[in-house]
Amino acid sequence: MKKLFLFLIANMVAFIVTAQISLINDDIKQEWTEVRYSVMPQGRICDDVTTISYGEKVTKNDIIYTSVKSSSDSEEQSLLGYMRQDGEKYYFNPIGIEEEFLLYDFSLQKGEQVEIIEESVWKNSLYISLKKDVGDDIFYHSVSDVSIYMDKSGLERKQITLDNGEIWIEGIGSTKGLLHSCSSITGSGTTLLSYSENNTQLYDVVCPCEKNNFSFVDDDMKWAYLYSETEEISSIKVPTILTVRYEYKGDTIINGFIYKKMFKSLNNGRIWLELGYFRQDKSEVFFIKKGEIEEGLAYDFSSDLRNRLDWDDNLLVESDTIVIYNARKKISRVCDDRESSSDNWFYCYDIVIEDVGSLFAPAFDTLYYCPAVGVGCPYMTKLLCVQKGDEIIWHDPDYNDCYYEQTAINTIENQQISISPNPVKDILYLTLPTANNLIQIIDTQGRKVLQTECGETASVNVSLLKNGVYTVIVNNNQSQTFVKNSYSIQ
Repeated sequence: MKKLFLFLIANMVAFIVTAQISLINDDIKQEWTEVRYSVMPQGRICDDVTTISYGEKVTKNDIIYTSVKSSSDSEEQSLLGYMRQDGEKYYFNPIGIEEEFLLYDFSLQKGEQVEIIEESVWKNSLYISLKKDVGDDIFYHSVSDVSIYMDKSGLERKQITLDNGEIWIEGIGSTKGLLHSCSSITGSGTTLLSYSENNTQLYDVVCPCEKNNFSFVDDDMKWAYLYSETEEISSIKVPTILTVRYEYKGDTIINGFIYKKMFKSLNNGRIWLELGYFRQDKSEVFFIKKGEIEEGLAYDFSSDLRNRLDWDDNLLVESDTIVIYNARKKISRVCDDRESSSDNWFYCYDIVIEDVGSLFAPAFDTLYYCPAVGVGCPYMTKLLCVQKGDEIIWHDPDYNDCYYEQTAINTIENQQISISPNPVKDILYLTLPTANNLIQIIDTQGRKVLQTECGETASVNVSLLKNGVYTVIVNNNQSQTFVKNSYSIQ
C-alpha cells in the first residue's frame, strides 16, 4: 500500500512539473527557428529561416517583460517586442505598439474557445499578429483536444490542439511559430522548425517548403549571356551573334581564402578561358581577376545597386523580390529617373538578381556591358539563362532559346541582302537583290514564324516575335541573321 501511495505521489509531482513548464525561463538559453512561406502556384515558397531568442528584461508600465529578438542569414538581430507570463497565460507587446495581447493560455481545456487573431502588421521582417474585432463579433477557434507531447529529451509537456490544426506545446509555443499563435494569414503562414534549450534540440520538424537553396558561388552554377554586334565589311553589315558561357571549374587558395575558378567560353564550350576567382561571404561576392592579387567587390546583394555602381543622385533604385528555383530572391534596378524605369529597361543601367547576378552583363567581365545597341553602345549583352547543374533555374522569358551557336553567314562576296537595324525592336528594313523576292523568317528551332513577298526594298513588322535570334531567308538561297530585342534603339 505504501509503495502504491509513493507511486501515485511521484506521478502527481511529475504531472505538476509538466503543467508548470514555462515558456520564459531565465536560467536557460532558449531558441526557436521558424520559416515563413507564401503559397504560390509552384508550391510553398520559403523566406529565410529566422531564429527567435530572448534578450534583456524591460520594465513597461511597471510590468516586467522579456524582450524578444530575431535574426536570419540576411538580416542582423532586431527587436520584435516584449513578452510576459502571468500563470499559464502569456502576453506579447509588439515593438511600436502600446497594447499587449494574449498570446497563449495553457489553462484551456477541451471544448473551450480561444480568440482568432485576424489582422497582421509587418514589423522587422516578421508578421506580428494582432487581435481585431469584426463589428460586435469576435471569431474563435475551439480546443479540439488536450494531450501530452513528449519532447526529444523524454520530458512530457501539455499539448493543446485547436480545430484549425494548430498545436500549442507548453514551454515551446505554437507549431506556427512562437509569436504566431492563432494567426490567420491568407495565402501564407509560418512553421516552427525547431526549439532548443542550451543548444540541445527538443523539437524539430521537416521544413514544409519545396525550397531549393543556391548561391552565386556554387560549384555547379552556370551563366549564358547573349552577345550581339554588327560589323560593317565592304559596306555590308554582318552580325556576330554568339553565347558567352561562364562556369566554375575547380578551387584555388589565395591569401588564405578558398576561391572558385571562373572560366568563360565564346565557342559553345569547346575552348574555356580562365577569367578569375570568386568567393562569397553571405551576401557579398568578391572577385580577383586572373593575374592580379587584390580582390574587389563584384556584388553585395544586401545593399542597393547605387552603392556598387557609384552612380549619381539622378538615378532611381528600385528593389523587389521574385521567386527563382522555389526560393525568394531580391531583384534591384538602377534606372534613370527621367523615364518610367520599371517599364523601360533601356534606361535601367543595371538589373541585378540576388545570387544570379546582372541581367545585362556579369560584373566580373567588364568587356561586355551593353543592354541594347545604340549611341555609345556598339554591341548588346543580355543574360539568357542560369543553370544549377543541368537544371535551368532562371531563363529570360523574352528569348526562345538558352544557348546559341555561332551564326553561320554566307560568304561576303555573294551576300546581296542587307538588313537594319540589328538588333531590331519593331520594323526590320531589308535591301534585296531582285524585284521579286520571297521572304521567310525562321527561328533557331527551324520553325517558320513569318513569310511575305516584296520588291527590292521592304519593311517587315517583327514586333510580335519573341526576343531572340532569327534568320531571314531570301528566295531560299540567301540568308541573314538578326536579333529581335524589345529594348533596342531604333
